[in-house]
Amino acid sequence: MKKLLYVYQNYRRSYSSASLSILRGLEKLENLEVSSFEFKPISYINNVNRVLNRLPLIKTLHFKRQNRFLEKEVQKGGYDYVFVMKGTNLKSDTLVRLKNDNPSTTFICFNPDDPFNSGSSNQDILDSIKFYDYYCIWTHLLGEKLKAAGAEKVLYFPFGVDEEIIYPLEAAYQYDISFIGNGDEERHNIIRSLAEELKRRGHEMKVHVFGNNWPAFGENVLVHGQRNGKEMLKTIAASKINLNLLRKQNKNSINMRTFEIPAAKGFMLHEQSMEAELFFNPSEVAYFDSINRLADQCEYYLKQEELREEIVEKALQKVNKSEFSYEKIVRECLKRVL
Repeated sequence: MKKLLYVYQNYRRSYSSASLSILRGLEKLENLEVSSFEFKPISYINNVNRVLNRLPLIKTLHFKRQNRFLEKEVQKGGYDYVFVMKGTNLKSDTLVRLKNDNPSTTFICFNPDDPFNSGSSNQDILDSIKFYDYYCIWTHLLGEKLKAAGAEKVLYFPFGVDEEIIYPLEAAYQYDISFIGNGDEERHNIIRSLAEELKRRGHEMKVHVFGNNWPAFGENVLVHGQRNGKEMLKTIAASKINLNLLRKQNKNSINMRTFEIPAAKGFMLHEQSMEAELFFNPSEVAYFDSINRLADQCEYYLKQEELREEIVEKALQKVNKSEFSYEKIVRECLKRVL
């Protein structure tokens, strides 16, 4: 039986992190012995970890030790494959030594972010691209850029649904329009503009946002705390319209919510995206490409409860019948490697 070591980080100990969803998918594969190595943070207490990470000496010493622990694990494990989730704190020189010391081991990376986006990457992630045997990415749009950066083989590895943690829950409607996710400047502007446009049109409907980094908007936008786990699923079910606003790195592509909202039996109003439409057509998910179009769609679908339910059911059936589970995505991807 082939042996695979999965290298990941889950600094907030979240059951719903993508790193653990992929691990659960790997563990379901037949004829593959999966072990895992977690890059541990300096502290699992978020505020303490944030402070200690600002102290260069402490941070350097801590992750130097973590890299040494990983080298020892690979050397003693006799692994056929090492699958790295992003590799945030994996030093590029560590990766080079691992490859030199283990020439028969295949090294794979999946990056759930854009490695060229400074806000979600670092120099070691960039320097390591050329050293992996396979580099997996969630969008076709980054393929050529990765090859130009030295990636030997680029594999398409889309986001999906972790069926253990994403599923429908029943809940009475509480919210007309919701967005679940943390804020940034662009998202602030979209939510603010939508609320202002709806008010200009004479509507009293509220827009609800759930997450961190949101300012006070005024009476038409209500800001709530984060929703995780079952609370997120209940919020999706309790929302007549669930917005999916793409971050800059996901423009014209997909994010995890692209699949999670339909899988939780929510009606999704998705920012226009070429790659999202490869998975869900406009009869299964509604799209918008401007603030006016967003307001139009909100006006229309809030009045069309039966149509919303029909669309929700179509999207849910597609999720249930298609290759959207992480188990199936991992299996399909690794067919080309194992």
